[in-house]
Amino acid sequence: MAGRQKNKHLTLRQTCHTYQCTFCIETFKTKYDWQRHEKSLHLSLEEWVCSSSGSTALYQDKGVVCVYCGEISPDQAHLNAHNYGTCLERPLEERTFYRKDHLRQHLKLVHSAGYSPWPMEQWKVAIKEIRSRCGFCGVVLDTWSGRVDHLGEHFKSGSTMEFWEGNWGFDAQVIEMVDNAIPPYLIHQERNSPLPLSATQGPAHTPTSAYELIKLELEYYMQNYFDTHGLLPSDHELQYESCSIVFGAEFLVQSSASMAPSWLRDIIMSSVEIAEQARLRPMKNAAESRMSQLKINGKLNIFDQCDLEHQLACQIAMHDALGLALSEVEIQQEACNVLRCIEAASPNPSYPFLDFLIRLIWGSNHWVTALRERTQVQSVGSIADEDMSFGVSNIEPLAPLPYPTDTTVALLESIQDNANLTQTPNQGGMTLGGLGHTPTLAPRTPLSTDINDLPIVNDGWGLSTSLDSTDNGHYSTAWKPEKMTTAAASMHSFSGGKTHPFFLNDKNCFRRLARELSRFVASTMSPKNPNSHVPVDDELRYQARWILYDDDDSWNQTPADNAEWLREFKRDVGLL
Repeated sequence: MAGRQKNKHLTLRQTCHTYQCTFCIETFKTKYDWQRHEKSLHLSLEEWVCSSSGSTALYQDKGVVCVYCGEISPDQAHLNAHNYGTCLERPLEERTFYRKDHLRQHLKLVHSAGYSPWPMEQWKVAIKEIRSRCGFCGVVLDTWSGRVDHLGEHFKSGSTMEFWEGNWGFDAQVIEMVDNAIPPYLIHQERNSPLPLSATQGPAHTPTSAYELIKLELEYYMQNYFDTHGLLPSDHELQYESCSIVFGAEFLVQSSASMAPSWLRDIIMSSVEIAEQARLRPMKNAAESRMSQLKINGKLNIFDQCDLEHQLACQIAMHDALGLALSEVEIQQEACNVLRCIEAASPNPSYPFLDFLIRLIWGSNHWVTALRERTQVQSVGSIADEDMSFGVSNIEPLAPLPYPTDTTVALLESIQDNANLTQTPNQGGMTLGGLGHTPTLAPRTPLSTDINDLPIVNDGWGLSTSLDSTDNGHYSTAWKPEKMTTAAASMHSFSGGKTHPFFLNDKNCFRRLARELSRFVASTMSPKNPNSHVPVDDELRYQARWILYDDDDSWNQTPADNAEWLREFKRDVGLL
């Protein structure tokens, strides 16, 4: 019939336009959109130095105003409230930002201010000279504008990233600035994958809760810290990092959205001093985190619909309704039980993380007051109607929460045996170490910071591999792997346990693969390994498939199947 549109077949094939990003799979119709995309999402050619002209400035006819909020003739107390002195005491590199969103985050967390064109545009400095190379013809380029014009001509003449050879040719300090990118010679292969990496879209899969997200990031930090210092971080350092993770996630929340309450957040932020230190710390690059985005798909913020908050609120409300109000100590004990129940059902169990949170629970009781107030606001009926049916005979003070399956209990029994945990059984409770109630209602013994004193628990996590690090705790953001020590490699064996979720199209996926494979090389070549040998190419490809897919199907392609990537990897870890 005339005028009727023809049926269009759906296709998974990506539409390729003339101008192709040299950092991700995106393509563009115009040269302007292409160069703007690379500049804004991958390699910023601008840098901002916070408060480069001081905390006050002259503004039109208003005279001297505060650069953070515009207040006229601010006094010293006002400037101190913006933490100007704290920021000024930092080294210049910690006050320099290469992305506007990082500056916005700094202004929000440190100075309690928002971004405004004046005076903050005056803090900007343009970077013009960046050395690079063309992957189509090999010519070396000295400026970014020259790179844009040169590559633009190649794309206009029909060149695509399928024919790109080699890397970008950036200097080492410039590579540190590259964000949300994969090696250019892998882009064509990545574009044809089921879940291609895109700088404009987040990963298809994310952790399902704040508990799982914070666990992933904190375990990543613990591994990096161990690789640097040879021991595990203290509780102070773990809490500091946890606060930083929460602040980083909350910055991504729209200002109009209200933060969902959670006692998990409350215990992490229980130390005002540590929380303030974390709020004032320099912003982390996405490459320094395990996940490139601290988000949970389908939630406005990471604490939305928090199971921990819901379960403990139900316990308090039901006991209150029956006249069996729980004391602060009993609420702390119930919080431990809820944590253990959640951990029992976790796809990625981690005893060190659970133990750390339990110590936070017992370290302060201020969070209990806030939880009680939130519980009183809710009606008991509205809480009880949500998938919970309680009778009078079911409720006993401090009754342990049910565990999901016998398989889960068996898993934790195995964890208990491996860790050689010892704990007195609780009356009427479960006798598994780390599962029953804490019998003395006292904090657990702090986890030793000496790795030699710790039980080696094959907890299925496979802690992330080493980052190139320095003694000040700042880790390299380069995607390339580094040589690893056998001590670092011994933290986890690939031969036992499963690797934790890799989130294949997360922007840090390729970086994590290189580091996990580096750990495998160090473990294989260790003189303490009875079968010590130099891994061959097929062995590296095989291991890469297990790391990425938890399977050895040769149809599952990885970067290790690319000869150029494998050659660079072997050179970086010392095999060439």
